[in-house]
Amino acid sequence: MTHFYKGGSELPIGTPCSCLEQTKSNCLKLPILIWGIVMFSMFSLSAQTPRKDSGADGLLISPLKVGHTIPEELWNLSLKITNHQATRTNISLQDYRGKKLIILDFWATWCGPCIKGLNQLDSIKATLSNESIEFIPVSNEDEKKVLKKMTDNHWGFYCIYGDSKLSRYFPHQVLPHLVWIREGKVMAITGHEYYDIAYFKKALAEPLNLTEKVAPLIFDANKSAYENLVEL
Repeated sequence: MTHFYKGGSELPIGTPCSCLEQTKSNCLKLPILIWGIVMFSMFSLSAQTPRKDSGADGLLISPLKVGHTIPEELWNLSLKITNHQATRTNISLQDYRGKKLIILDFWATWCGPCIKGLNQLDSIKATLSNESIEFIPVSNEDEKKVLKKMTDNHWGFYCIYGDSKLSRYFPHQVLPHLVWIREGKVMAITGHEYYDIAYFKKALAEPLNLTEKVAPLIFDANKSAYENLVEL
C-alpha cells in the first residue's frame, strides 16, 4: 500500500524523515501554535469584556445596559435639538431628571418602522401630558434632513439631531431602538413593540421587566466560522 501527495507523487510507507528535517519542522510549528493560542485568548477576552468607546472628542464611554445607573456625565451632556416649541437649541437629560420615566427613541429618516411609531407620538404625548414622562427622539442625521422629515409629517415634538454620543452609551445596529430610563436607571432596552400608551402607563406605575431587544451578531465567538456564515 502506498500513500500519495496531492501532487500525485508516491510516498512509500516507512520512508522516514531525517532528524534535522523533523527539528526544523517542529521549530516552525511551535511559534505558529503559540501565536494561534495568544490570538484566540485575546479574541475571547475581547468578546467577553465590556468595551469603553473613545471617540474623536477623547471621551471614554462605557456602554450602558439594563439595570445600570445613568452616570453624571450623561445627565449633563449638551445635546443639539431642532423643532422645539420654545425655540431652544440645546437640552440635557438633566432638564428632565425629575421625570419618573424618560424614553430615548433612536430613529432615522429612512426607517419606516421608526416613522410609523413617531407618527403616534404627538397623540401619545397629549394623552400623557399630565404624567411624569419625557419622550426624546434621537437621530444621528443632520438638522436639515431631520427637520424636513418632521415638517413633512407635521410633528410637533422636538428631536435631538447629529447625535454622536448617546448612541455610544446605547450602541445598536437595528432601528428603532428605545431606551427606557426609570428613576435614574436603565429599565429596559426594546424596539417599538412596546410603543404603546398602556405600557408607558404601566412603566410609570412600576418597573417593568420587558423583553430586551437582541441585536443580530456580526460574529459569534462561540460558533465556528462556517456556522456564522450560515446564519448571515
